[in-house]
Parts: sequence; structure tokens; C-alpha cells
Amino acid sequence: MSDPDDDLFGDFHPERSDVEELQRFRQALLRRVSEAIEQDEIPEDLVPLLLVEIAVTFRATMYTFAAEKPSNSGLKLDLDRFRRDIDHVVRAARKDADEFIAAAKKAKAGELPDEPE
Repeated sequence: MSDPDDDLFGDFHPERSDVEELQRFRQALLRRVSEAIEQDEIPEDLVPLLLVEIAVTFRATMYTFAAEKPSNSGLKLDLDRFRRDIDHVVRAARKDADEFIAAAKKAKAGELPDEPE
């Protein structure tokens, strides 16, 4: 399991109920994306890049609405910060690779995965 300092939220530590709410939202979003992929027959190998592109577009849009005076250089700096956030998520996933593979093997075998801690 990852070190608590390597969690997805960085320095932000929401209350447990907030974490549970985010997890429920994540699961609902994943279900909807999965349904859309299946319905529209999107090749699975394209999905991660499409989702990253959507995330980058969403982040850039958020910057333009949040910044008092949006600029090219400001957007580039914000996207650099976002890339560091994404790198953090990937590092955490790499650290949890053993647990992920074990859960995936159980799921493939038809077993229910253990509840997250």
C-alpha cells in the first residue's frame, strides 16, 4: 500500500465522509464512461488518452474562468502544475501495482475484491 504522504490528494486531507463521497462519484463516473465506451464501441486502447485529453481541456477551461486575467503563460504554468499532479497519481499507482494486480486477478476469477481501507 502507498505511503500516506503519497495519497491522491497531496496536502489536502478531506474528512472521511468527503473521501467516501469522492469515491462514490468516481465509481459513478467510471460506470458512465464504461457504458459510453461499450455503447459507442470505442477501442479500449484509445480511452485513456481520450480521458487525459478531456482532463487537460477541462483544466485549461477551469484556468480561464478562475484567473482574473488569463494569459498564455499563466495557462502554461497551470498545465505544468497539472502535469505534476498527474505524475503524482501515476507514481502512486505504480506503488500500488501489486495490490491492483492481485485485485484484478480475483475479479477475473469471479471473486469479489476486498473492501478498500
